[in-house]
Amino acid sequence: MYYLSDVLSNREASAERTLFNYSHGLNKRFKDAHLYRSNFNTKTIARETLRIKICNIAINIFTIIIIITLSRQVYNNMLSVGLFTSIVGSMINLTKVISVQLSELFFQFSSHNEYVKDFKVFMELEENEEVFDNAYENLKFESLHIKNLYFKYTDSKDYIIKGINLYLEKGKSYSLVGLNGAGKTTLIKILIGLYRDFEGEILINGKDIKLYSFAQLRSMFSVVSQDYAKYYVSLKDNIAFDNSGADISSVIEKLDLNDLIRNLPDGENSYLGKMYDNGVDISGGQWQRIAIARALYKNAPFVILDEPTSSLSPTAESKIYSNFSKIANDKTLLMISHRLGSTKISDEIIVLNSGKIAEQGSHEELMKKDNIYAKLFNKQRELYYE
Repeated sequence: MYYLSDVLSNREASAERTLFNYSHGLNKRFKDAHLYRSNFNTKTIARETLRIKICNIAINIFTIIIIITLSRQVYNNMLSVGLFTSIVGSMINLTKVISVQLSELFFQFSSHNEYVKDFKVFMELEENEEVFDNAYENLKFESLHIKNLYFKYTDSKDYIIKGINLYLEKGKSYSLVGLNGAGKTTLIKILIGLYRDFEGEILINGKDIKLYSFAQLRSMFSVVSQDYAKYYVSLKDNIAFDNSGADISSVIEKLDLNDLIRNLPDGENSYLGKMYDNGVDISGGQWQRIAIARALYKNAPFVILDEPTSSLSPTAESKIYSNFSKIANDKTLLMISHRLGSTKISDEIIVLNSGKIAEQGSHEELMKKDNIYAKLFNKQRELYYE
């Protein structure tokens, strides 16, 4: 319900709401969800009201019993009338307070009851305190060696990754290509430590990846994912969040963001997005270059770019690729891309197919083989010719 409300009201969906005219349908779904929620709340309130009434009746019966008992004490001259009146008055006031407190307690419990199960499951999760460790500086990367890697999700019988063997070296650029569902993103998540329940062996600098803490892996890898975040803060904070005094001029130059900064009202200190009145809208390609700048500013020795130029214009894409060796410096690069034109700049191309490495080599070598890569490349090339 809350998501539907957000889609119907937020600015980002406004163009498509008008273009596809789906507001009426979403409004109906929102009303149905709201009605269901209202009925649920009404039933919950009725149930809790009944419980409160039962508790109040029990309290009143208990109070009457106390009054009768004390009345006998007065009748037998064992208790004065004044003390009796004082005790009964205090009892009545106490029962009122208890009744109010119980009412509030029941309503609070009922309003949060639907989240209790999820909260209980969350609290029972194993804690991993190392995720809060500070980043490691000056971590070096020399090599990554994958040996006979297999992986499947816990709720699946089928393996997503099937017997991968791969060796990546420092300072080289690699492209990981393949059809959707080939296992590219899963492999990346394993490499950066998000999945550790795999079979086989992964060695970083000759050391088992499972012996590295999450903080160490986080410091070694820098990732730009397809669904990169857009932070509605200043451009500078988008790139160097935790360092207000940072010098971002180097990555600005490398990613050709100078023109963007010159056109912003407050330069690199301008707020991006329309969350604030003085925020500036920028294009998807500019957001993507900022995300790449953020990854490079981190200065990790191994950079992973998942569809790094999908939102860029051909001109901007060409500029980034032509300067990639300068941008990457001495870093190791692993790019996932469906635009196979970008793979030509890589030292080595790795073709995944159904969770296995089907081919591996340079662009020229794979084109000569005339296998999966060559067919994919030629299909894309045909789109630009009649």
